Amino acid sequence: MIQPKISVLIPVFNREKFIENTINSVIKQTYENIEIIVFDNASTDESYRKCAEIAKLDKRILLYKNDHNVGPVKNWINCVNEAKGEFSKILFSDDILDPNCLDHMIKILNNDISLGFVCCAANIGKNFKSYRTSYNSYEGEVGVLKYIEMLRLHLIPTSPSAMLFRTNDLKDSILESVPSSTQRNYLLHGSGIDVMISLKILEKYQKIYCIKSALVFFSVHNDSLTISDKTNEIIDSHTSAVSYWVKNILGHNAWIEYLAQRWVERCIKHRKWCNPNKFVDIYEGESKISDSLILILKSFPIILNKFIKKCIK
Repeated sequence: MIQPKISVLIPVFNREKFIENTINSVIKQTYENIEIIVFDNASTDESYRKCAEIAKLDKRILLYKNDHNVGPVKNWINCVNEAKGEFSKILFSDDILDPNCLDHMIKILNNDISLGFVCCAANIGKNFKSYRTSYNSYEGEVGVLKYIEMLRLHLIPTSPSAMLFRTNDLKDSILESVPSSTQRNYLLHGSGIDVMISLKILEKYQKIYCIKSALVFFSVHNDSLTISDKTNEIIDSHTSAVSYWVKNILGHNAWIEYLAQRWVERCIKHRKWCNPNKFVDIYEGESKISDSLILILKSFPIILNKFIKKCIK
């Protein structure tokens, strides 16, 4: 039986400490019919040199380099445009795949044309001796409403490093911006653009598949965008993108449900009352007092649930 080709797309910028481990984790996959597209975004460190050295050892590696930095999202798109495989995985240049990752994912996605994509749990940490496992609460098919619920509760990954797509779907779904009411610089960091890939594909297929096993390792370090996000722009852009999609595709009630969870988290994180009127307005609101009141009412069971969990611990 002929294996369909998988394109593993690795956008790189200044990851000399991580890129060898990332590429090697793809080379060591038990699934062999792959191409590895590495696109260096005009790195100023030794990233490109290290990529070139590895590329000499494996003909499946196709190495490209931008003559100037085009930003992360446009570099993702550069990678996607070079993909020749039937399926594709974006792998960020500080993440690592389990050796069985592609083999496990392709068996599910290739055998069910009704699935939009496959995602998996992830180990997250500084190294393989110090990590936590996340997104491992569920195995099986997930529909649109359940997907949004899992997003609200942080039970499903948003990083494409934990996903496998059909290449044509990925090409159709990766955007350069989100037409949210509060404009954000999505091109600067890619937060929001990443989750919109999944959401747009869900519009077409209506369901995905979650793998409970952790098949990817997300590296935690000082240079990662999430760690260096001191102004909350990463979180805010992600919330804006999901809010935009939920309100326009699933409707008003689902949008308020999603925002209530985010609002409670914001209040807890900053340990102060966040103005619900302003919060609603920056995430697709229309300055309606009624929306703010509904937000507060929806937050009560969320707060109670968090209180109960804290008491149990």
